[in-house]
Amino acid sequence: MANTKVALASALVVLGFAGSGLAQVPADLPEYDVEKHCQTQAKMMGDSNFMLKACFDQEQGAYDEVKKDWAILDAKIKSTCREQARVTMPSYFMLNACVAQEVRAKEAVGNFKFKK
Repeated sequence: MANTKVALASALVVLGFAGSGLAQVPADLPEYDVEKHCQTQAKMMGDSNFMLKACFDQEQGAYDEVKKDWAILDAKIKSTCREQARVTMPSYFMLNACVAQEVRAKEAVGNFKFKK
């Protein structure tokens, strides 16, 4: 009976962690300094607390989205978007926007038929 309780408790702990959103971060997902980025953005708007919070929220949402699919993305898209985010504005918002555009464009190019 004690072994059954230990096994059940272990299973609940494992299930709790598996369902808690603690997904592992892919090793090749770029790391950006979100706090520095958002502080810079807020300073451009007169040190606005509203802009700072909006930036934090935007970065968190973009990070969560890009992290979800990063491991299965095409290597070319990863490379293109890492570089675009690096040279434009190193942020998860820019990275995620690039990924979304590149995925849609890749699909469109694959379906393109030139008409004469």
